[in-house]
Amino acid sequence: MTYLVTGGTGFIGAHILRLLLKNGDRVVAFDIAPDRMLLEQVVGKAGTTQVVLIAGDITDLKQITRACKENSVKKVIHTAAIIGSENPAVTVRVNCDGTVNVLEAARKLGLEKVVLASSIAVFGPPERYPEEYVPNDAPHFPMTIYGASKSFNEACARLYFTEHGLNVVAIRLPHVYGIGRTRGVGRLIDEELFIKPVALGKPGRVPFGNAVNNWLYIEDAARVLVMASRIDKTDSRAFTAGGDIRSTAEVAAYIKSQVPTASITLLPGRFNHPYKFETTPIRDELDYQPMWTMEQALDMIIHRLQNERS
Repeated sequence: MTYLVTGGTGFIGAHILRLLLKNGDRVVAFDIAPDRMLLEQVVGKAGTTQVVLIAGDITDLKQITRACKENSVKKVIHTAAIIGSENPAVTVRVNCDGTVNVLEAARKLGLEKVVLASSIAVFGPPERYPEEYVPNDAPHFPMTIYGASKSFNEACARLYFTEHGLNVVAIRLPHVYGIGRTRGVGRLIDEELFIKPVALGKPGRVPFGNAVNNWLYIEDAARVLVMASRIDKTDSRAFTAGGDIRSTAEVAAYIKSQVPTASITLLPGRFNHPYKFETTPIRDELDYQPMWTMEQALDMIIHRLQNERS
């Protein structure tokens, strides 16, 4: 099976490539600015030689269509996006126009499956949801341009499914953490929590120190997106994939228990978004639940960082 992964040399995209290669699939990485260093770090030198790497722009429908057609692509996992909202016009162009181009290329070429990486940022502040766990089909009240763009993308996916019969599904990811994240608030948290204190031996000053968050290890994030691409039909058009619910303080305390020399200062601040989500639909329809606990993932991260430092 030949896959095209947009944002294929990004944090999540590269891990998806590695998993697909491990499964014996042929992979095409489509990225506007290919990060060959990160790609090699994730898939290895041998794996890199198996990746068809295309420097392309998803805001250009012809480019994405040509990449799919010339490489006989059958399925697309779409992770390319701008997380920040510093330039709203660019964010909308990349996240919204780019996603519509992916859907349109898939429709025109009759591709078998499209999986969109969505986000819990589509949801609004906790007070919007009376339930303890935000339902999978809860209404969206995004508070950022990024969240609004992801909500728009999910709406477009439903339209392409109902009007054009395109087999497309969206997976909403919470805070995806791990080594190699380079963008967004998540990068700041991860860098200050374990990169600086463990890898660099420097004090970490962690933002949102009073927050409780839903954490999903990168291996599970990649796995759920690939799993979604394997399932032929689902009743739901979008799923929320939850991880471990932990406070920033809990994560910092565990890191300190494993690395007593780590200096971590928690700065005040909370997230104004929910962190408990209904995950019964994704468990029932995709047979998915996270494999990595926070402790297991942190042990892996710490071990790798300490080895790299030594």
